[in-house]
Amino acid sequence: MLAKGFRTYEGKVAAGINLDDKVGKGDFAGPDGSRGIDNRLWRAIGCVSAFRESSKPEIARKTMMSARAPTVIQLRGVDNMQDDPDVSVTIQAVNEPLARDGRGSTLARATFTPVADPRLRATVAGRIVNGVLTTDPIDLTLNYKEQIIDAPRHIRGARLRATFTPDGSVEGSLYGYYTLDSFYDSIEQMTQNGANLSRVSCPGVRLAIDRFADGYRDPKSGRYSAISSAYDFVGVRAFLVAPQQVAQAGASQ
Repeated sequence: MLAKGFRTYEGKVAAGINLDDKVGKGDFAGPDGSRGIDNRLWRAIGCVSAFRESSKPEIARKTMMSARAPTVIQLRGVDNMQDDPDVSVTIQAVNEPLARDGRGSTLARATFTPVADPRLRATVAGRIVNGVLTTDPIDLTLNYKEQIIDAPRHIRGARLRATFTPDGSVEGSLYGYYTLDSFYDSIEQMTQNGANLSRVSCPGVRLAIDRFADGYRDPKSGRYSAISSAYDFVGVRAFLVAPQQVAQAGASQ
């Protein structure tokens, strides 16, 4: 009853990739015409205004950023930024918030230190082809802290795709199966006022993600525990130093 009137996305096109190497009845077509796109999370919440893009991209990039809990992508073993068949990719949370430059954009070449919690760090094999980085699948936990919300994202079988731009920045996407519980954590932590202002129906979202879940079936209950998803991101170059390096630098001064 509380979810009455909640609308799900019935379109045929969505961003994402084919995560299960199948073309199923509930799959989308990609914007480029590719088939078998798995993004059931968009099927569930694509009609909720709070999750839709409703601004100019250049404005969104300055406002839709994880300021309190940024993520750093560290590359090792790179011989060529255009083509390298074997690179190591570490995706990890850092302690410092994002800083902005005088134009309101994310400050490039800022210094960050990794979060000590090993659950917020994962290393995976990757490759660069024609300037595009892709990785093997890996389970990730990403920090998600915005205003009063503190709900780490657990994404299983995550794959990263990123393109390096001439100015040193990066544009990419993260695909994988978002666990239902961790996604809904970010919804149920909202205040009633926040839900009203953003027009988010918490019961509607809960029913929709349970209905469209398509990843990692629980052997006991027979229910899926995760839902296919796709997220875009942008980033700038940064320095990453170990906490002991910071301590040594302070002591030497």
